Amino acid sequence: MLGILALAIAPQPQPPEPADAVVTVVGKRFDQTRGIIKQNVVTGRSTCTVTRSRGDAAIDQGVCEVGMACMGRTRKNASFKRCLAEGRERFLDNYFAAKERARATN
Repeated sequence: MLGILALAIAPQPQPPEPADAVVTVVGKRFDQTRGIIKQNVVTGRSTCTVTRSRGDAAIDQGVCEVGMACMGRTRKNASFKRCLAEGRERFLDNYFAAKERARATN
């Protein structure tokens, strides 16, 4: 009888976080990451420097890639905002696909 009571009182394992919650957290980290994109006027080469990171190198790289892909568009233009939104969605899809592949190989 005491064993049954101990099981009932013992902390139960937490269920895994719902996928939507994980996507939301990664999306927020992506949104909170900041970078500066510069273009060399002589060579035309663009570089991105992360100025505010959330500690995930893949997110930092994704923010830079999306920002560089949307360069050349006016920030207030709807096409710029659409480019960022589409790039963010592609990044999240690729981010979780890579995590899933890594999990499958382990």
